Amino acid sequence: MDKIRKYFLIFLLLFPLACEQNKQEIMQKGDFSKGLKVGKWEYHDDGNIYEINWSNYENDTLNIRFNYPTNWEAVNDDDCIFKAKLEKKQKHIFFVFLRHDKIQHNVNINIYFKALYEALKNDTKEHTVSYNLQERTLRDKRKVYQGKITSIIDNKKYLSYVFYMDYGGFVYDIVYKTTDDNKTNSINKIIFDDIIYSILIKDEKLILLDDVQDPLLIHLNDSTGISYPSNN
Repeated sequence: MDKIRKYFLIFLLLFPLACEQNKQEIMQKGDFSKGLKVGKWEYHDDGNIYEINWSNYENDTLNIRFNYPTNWEAVNDDDCIFKAKLEKKQKHIFFVFLRHDKIQHNVNINIYFKALYEALKNDTKEHTVSYNLQERTLRDKRKVYQGKITSIIDNKKYLSYVFYMDYGGFVYDIVYKTTDDNKTNSINKIIFDDIIYSILIKDEKLILLDDVQDPLLIHLNDSTGISYPSNN
């Protein structure tokens, strides 16, 4: 059958603010179709129960598919693979999936991080309060970078969940930006992780749950792009 009811215990790899490995058990149940979650899914996390309705984004030209919440409003943007508005009249709350051709844009992950560092440091409208980025090496030696950026715009605090990867001739940049609210941060982190681990390129998972190794905390800079603290 194309759609199979799944009930299972899954370990989501969370990326904590401290440089230490933290695996949190999250019970999930729901339906899969063609390798992606569909419809209503239920999550049990630390005594809390969340429900998320999942839709699928499919781009046959780029051979990319992934999950996103049904209540998100997809918007057209030629600069993005996918972009969504999360709340009306809230331009600072969004999800965006970017992919940059390394040859066309003369970029690699280090150059990209140098530009990110400059943007975080020099943005006059959005003040960066803190960031935490971690590097993880996959079993096939590819590296992924994931973390959080806390910022303030017009006295309002925002939390951006970020993912970066240099893969297949492209630099991937995925951002889920929300308000920084203790009541919703847990479910927002679950949503972001589910999207990242759902990504299929040419019908193969970009990242497998058991593929990610222990993290290394990284710092951004304007010379090499990233550096590694001595206490790693």
